[in-house]
Amino acid sequence: MSRRSSFVHKLILCILSCLMFLPTAFGSVIPMEREQVIQRSNAIFVATVVGKKVRWNEQGNMIVTDYHFQVEKGLWGKMDELIFLTFAGGELDGEKHQIHGVPEYGLEERVILMVEDLERPLFSPVTGMYQGSFIESFDERDGRSMVLNGEGEPILFKGETIPFEAFVDVLIDEIPEAKAKPVPSLELPDHLRHLAIPTEKLPALKYDRNDDLIFEDGWEPPTRKFDLELDRDIRDEYIKEEGEEGEPGHYDSDGKDKHNHHAHSKWSYSNRAKNVPIVFNPLPSGGLIGLHDQYAMAYWNKYSDIFRVRTSTGSWAWGNGRYDIAGFQSNATMVSQFGSGWGATTLAVCWKRWDWTGFSVESDIAMNPAFSWTTNDYDTYSNANLFNADRTLLHEVGHSWGLDHQFNFLSVMNYAPHKYRAYTVLSGDDTMAVRAAFSGRTVNRTDLGVALYYNTGFQSYSDSTLNKIYVRKGDTIRISNFMVENTGTTTINTPTIRWYLVPNINSWGSNRYIGTTTHSSLARDHYWLTARTLTIPESTPTGWYYIGAFVGTSGDSVWQNNSSWCGRRIFVY
Repeated sequence: MSRRSSFVHKLILCILSCLMFLPTAFGSVIPMEREQVIQRSNAIFVATVVGKKVRWNEQGNMIVTDYHFQVEKGLWGKMDELIFLTFAGGELDGEKHQIHGVPEYGLEERVILMVEDLERPLFSPVTGMYQGSFIESFDERDGRSMVLNGEGEPILFKGETIPFEAFVDVLIDEIPEAKAKPVPSLELPDHLRHLAIPTEKLPALKYDRNDDLIFEDGWEPPTRKFDLELDRDIRDEYIKEEGEEGEPGHYDSDGKDKHNHHAHSKWSYSNRAKNVPIVFNPLPSGGLIGLHDQYAMAYWNKYSDIFRVRTSTGSWAWGNGRYDIAGFQSNATMVSQFGSGWGATTLAVCWKRWDWTGFSVESDIAMNPAFSWTTNDYDTYSNANLFNADRTLLHEVGHSWGLDHQFNFLSVMNYAPHKYRAYTVLSGDDTMAVRAAFSGRTVNRTDLGVALYYNTGFQSYSDSTLNKIYVRKGDTIRISNFMVENTGTTTINTPTIRWYLVPNINSWGSNRYIGTTTHSSLARDHYWLTARTLTIPESTPTGWYYIGAFVGTSGDSVWQNNSSWCGRRIFVY
C-alpha cells in the first residue's frame, strides 16, 4: 500500500472511530520551482526521523507534532546534529487535526528537508508548506530507492525515477548555483503600487474567542456587477456584432473535436458541509474589497445553491461553530491564536472542522496581508507579485464546502502558473464536484465555457498553440488545444464560439471580428479539447494582435467563463 493510500485509510478509520470534532485546514501557497525553494530555505539537510511527539499547542486549540531529525548530511546552513521542528496537525486522545499540505513523517523515515526557518514558529517549517519536503520510498515492483515530493509524487530525472542518494548528489550541484542567484522578490515594484489595494484598506475581522453566535439562516450573497452588464441582450457594448469586420463564416469543416468526459479527471471532496445552506459571517461591506467574498459564494451558487450570508458581526473565532471570513489577518494575530504564523509563500488558509459523522460544521478563511492584493483580476496577469483576491477567495470558499485541491486539470483548486490566476473562473471539474456534493441543490442552467489555454501536467498550464506567428491578410491561422466545455446541466446542441483579434490581451477594446466556429453537441459535464482554422480578414490593419474567443451560444447564463484570450501574439501584415 502506498504512503498516500495508507494515510487515507488511517484518516477514514479515525473518522469512523471518533465521536468528536476534527479540525483541518487548507493553505493556498505560491507554487515554486525547486530552485526557488532552495533560494528561500535557510537550512537544507538529509536526516532520519528519530523522534515524534504529539501534543496540544500552548493555546489549547490545535494539535501539533514535534519531530526529532537526526542529521545525516547538512547541505546548506548551520544546524545541530539533532534538529527539533514542530508541525501543525497530529492525532491525540482519539482526535485528529490536519492542515492540508503540511507534511507528516513516520519514525525512521529518511528525508531531505528544505526549511524556511529553524527558529520561527510556522504551521509548516518546510519551505513552501510542502514543496521543500522529500521522502525516501521504494518501488513496490523491484525495491529500488526513489524519492517522493511533498505531494507524494515520484521525483523524475530525465523521465525516470531517481534513487535517493542520486537525488542528494543532484541537490549538491543545484544548491550553490541557486544560492548564487538573487532571491526573487515578492514585493510589488513602486511603479506598480497603484494597482494594489493599500495594506491599511485590507479588511480584517477582530478575533474574539468569546464570540460564539451561530447563525441559523441568512440571505443570498450578491452577484458581481458584470453578471448583469454582460447579459446576452446587451453584449454589443463589449463585443462587436458579426460582420462588422470581414466576412462572417464558419471555419470548422477541418476540425475534429477530441471528446473527453470530466468524470475521468481527478476532482474530489471530503468532509463536505453538514448543514446547507452554509451561512457565512462575511467581511463588512464597503471599501475596495467589501462584498468580494460574497461574490465568490454567489458564483458557486450558480451551480449549487449552498451559500447564504448575514450582516457581518465584525469579529471571528476558530471553534465557535460558525463560518467566518476572517479577512486579512496579521502574522501577530496568527501567532497569538495558533502559536504559528504565516509562511513566506502562504497566501491564505481555510480551517475546516468536522464531527463524528464526517461532515464539516465550521470553516474559517483568512488571507495574508503581507502580499499585494487586487480585485482587478486581469492586472495580475503580467505582474508576478500582484495577487488576485477574487480567485483566491473563490478557491478558499471551495475548500469551505469540502472541495480538495486538483493539480492535474483546469480548476480553480489548481495552483496554476501565476498569469492564469488572473482568471477567476470555475471550470467543469469544479462545477461537477459541487453538484455531486449537493445534488439536491443543483441549479439547472445553460452554460458553455471557453479557455484558450489547457492543462499540460502537474500544476502546469500552457496557452493554446498557433501554427504561425506571422500571418498575411486574407491567410489562415490554426489555433489548437483550446477548451470548449459544457459546465451547465443541459445538452448544448451547437456550441458556438466567436473569434476576434485584439491589440491587448484580456481586453475587448478595439476588437476586430474574424469569424465564428460551431462544434459538435456537448452533453453536460463534457468538453472538447480541440482546434480550428480561422481566416484573417483582408481589411485587418497591419500590426500585432492577440486572438480572443467569446461564447456565442444562445441562452448561456454565466458570464465569467465566456471570454478567453490566447497568450501568444501574431503579427498581421
